[in-house]
Amino acid sequence: MVTIGSDRTAREHAAGGGLLIAHLSKRFGPSDAPVSALEDVSIQVERGRFVAIVGPSGSGKSTLLRIVAGLANADAGSVTIFGESVEDARENKHIGYVPQTPALLPWRTVARNVALPFEVNSAHGPKDVDASATTASRVDAMLQAVGLGNQGRRFPAELSGGMQQRVSIARALIFRPGVLLMDEPFSALDELTREQLRLELLRLFDDQRQTVLFVTHSIAEAVHLADVVVVLSSSPGRVIGEVVVPLARPRAALVETTMAFHDVENEVRAMMREGWKQ
Repeated sequence: MVTIGSDRTAREHAAGGGLLIAHLSKRFGPSDAPVSALEDVSIQVERGRFVAIVGPSGSGKSTLLRIVAGLANADAGSVTIFGESVEDARENKHIGYVPQTPALLPWRTVARNVALPFEVNSAHGPKDVDASATTASRVDAMLQAVGLGNQGRRFPAELSGGMQQRVSIARALIFRPGVLLMDEPFSALDELTREQLRLELLRLFDDQRQTVLFVTHSIAEAVHLADVVVVLSSSPGRVIGEVVVPLARPRAALVETTMAFHDVENEVRAMMREGWKQ
């Protein structure tokens, strides 16, 4: 089991200290010829830590995130979030999920896309004028937080790809979840936009300190963002190991030019190469 953060026990995590993924396995296909996507994956994450997950295509990274988000079921193992099951954590709005593509509704404005979770979750939706005003205020504040404070009345087609992904992040954060799950959210963007959004994400993390699980194919991106990088093997995905990132926060773009950054990057790359030989 990979333990990230201070030296707390699994019992303390189960009591509400963080995110615990225990012996998770997932298979796809017919029962007589299943294909294993994940095998006995265990990761223990302290509350308020940023964890990046890297691995080759087919290593089950996205599947792992979908299971933690409650969007897919595991065949074995369990996930505990702040001492709760995934179902309870979703019900209590502890989970925010950012997919690879923004998945915005084109007929809704930016503000109404961000407000969508309030409508989907009727228990939290506006029931009167005051509640509606509160929702609008929350949406405005979240758009400000992601740098889109003056874009609320625009439609997705009027935005760049990077701006659309900011809307997706704002929507995921609208309930102020304790856990933010991000599945290669910058993979479709050009390098300059990716770098800009990485810096925006670092700023948001420093401000809000969610527990973040971030899937990426980019080792440099993982090292720039994370406190710890978890490395998965090729299919089926298993945890090869983890690399602690000893870079102080806050982190600027120029951190990627330092020797300390490249040392960590090389350590992650070496672990990946060694693991894939096995």
